[in-house]
Amino acid sequence: MWDFVQNQILGMKWLNVLTGNLISMVGLDTETRLGGRSEAKRILVPINHCDNVVVGVKNLNISSLIADVIDKVREVCF
Repeated sequence: MWDFVQNQILGMKWLNVLTGNLISMVGLDTETRLGGRSEAKRILVPINHCDNVVVGVKNLNISSLIADVIDKVREVCF
């Protein structure tokens, strides 16, 4: 059960499959770079806001989160 939650819901593999099917339907090859999976890096910023609680996330202010994002972008991109 946890594998399903981790892969399909948290990992959003279902979205990858759906996108692949849609790309194939319009006639693009999903194995090429044009139609294939993006190599772009994603930087996710988990945040507790209003009634949304992300388990394991500390309650940091937005300024601290933005500073962390900037540091991570510099680390990943440069």
